[in-house]
Amino acid sequence: MIKHTKIQNVDYFKTYLTLVMELREYTLQEAIDFMVKTYFCNRIELYGLKTKQQFEKAIQQLSVKKIDCHSDSNSRFRL
Repeated sequence: MIKHTKIQNVDYFKTYLTLVMELREYTLQEAIDFMVKTYFCNRIELYGLKTKQQFEKAIQQLSVKKIDCHSDSNSRFRL
């Protein structure tokens, strides 16, 4: 088990999820599932409500970023 001495912030979780996606070639949902299993030991509130909220905010921000990236790339290739 990982020992956490402080509440991790949104940037920490965004970085962690991004690394998992890149290194394991996971989708965002697969990375989330992986973190819930390995980081949170399948108990999302294991490290408290604040940590859970920071994790959820990171997911939300990555989801929005992913949608924006797809929109931007699609608009560049329109004829």
